[in-house]
Amino acid sequence: MAKIYVASSWRNQYFPEVVKRLREYGHEVYDFRNPPHDHGAFMWKDVDPDFDKWTVDEYKQGCGTF
Repeated sequence: MAKIYVASSWRNQYFPEVVKRLREYGHEVYDFRNPPHDHGAFMWKDVDPDFDKWTVDEYKQGCGTF
């Protein structure tokens, strides 16, 4: 399945349901409201812990993930 980042407003009342349904279909979904760390916002480390060592081409590819 796919890795998906659902872009949305904090005010979007449908966001939790969209995340839930996509996960039910087997997709890996990044939930910016409930990230896998304790900082409460998107972090490049969630995509790749070594993001700061990316080349330009790796950065372009990385921006297409999550």
